[in-house]
Amino acid sequence: RLAAQKEWAFMKILYEHQFPVPRPIDHARHCVLMEAIDAYPLRQITDIPSPGKLYSTLMDIIVRFTRAGLIHGDY
Repeated sequence: RLAAQKEWAFMKILYEHQFPVPRPIDHARHCVLMEAIDAYPLRQITDIPSPGKLYSTLMDIIVRFTRAGLIHGDY
């Protein structure tokens, strides 16, 4: 239960600060409900037309995390 509450709180903060995350809708004991995004996970994309631009975008997001005092659990 605590994990879902933490995920919900973190996602809500990210969404409210215009980070590129799905809109959080609701949460319950062990799950978080969020909007569906019509996209592919990055790991499924094999051809990146502009890897430098993608890298720059991702680094900008990481810097925004740091400036906001946030730490992503995957780092």
